[in-house]
Amino acid sequence: MQDAVVLANCIYELPRNPTPQDITQAFAYYKSERFPFAKTAYDTSHRLASIVKQNWYYSILRALLRYLPKSVFTRSLQVMYHYRPQATFLPPVQDKGQIKPAPQPSLLRAQLARDNATVAAAAALAADVNHEAGLESSLNPPQRHDMDASSLYTTSSTAAGSAVTTVIHKEEVEGAIAV
Repeated sequence: MQDAVVLANCIYELPRNPTPQDITQAFAYYKSERFPFAKTAYDTSHRLASIVKQNWYYSILRALLRYLPKSVFTRSLQVMYHYRPQATFLPPVQDKGQIKPAPQPSLLRAQLARDNATVAAAAALAADVNHEAGLESSLNPPQRHDMDASSLYTTSSTAAGSAVTTVIHKEEVEGAIAV
């Protein structure tokens, strides 16, 4: 399932008309993101399968496992459960677990692309608004900490030496992106 989510994210990032290089890059992203976790899962499964073998060595090993501290098992669970990929084309799932999720490169790339698209759409909308008023425009995107608290983008414009500030609601920007 995790392989499918990561592969879907990489395919979703492809442009409308992908070139062979784009497709190769998508599979390279997929391998770089998924391979280390898949190898770890395979190695863990192989070790657990060897523990259940029925010979004297593994019988002693199973007996000794009962005396290991709980922290060893907690750490192994953290390693197993910290990788939880999310689909980038769906709303993010709120993290409610005790184990912090591992960074997901495809999710970070998608967030960066969405942020860039939002700023570009705000700039285009501000240019349209200011063009109608005969003003030159430069977009001042909100800082990252303002993204959640504020629902506005502001642009600064100049005309004949006077400064004008245009306020654009995020709903207008998101509407412009959807069009």
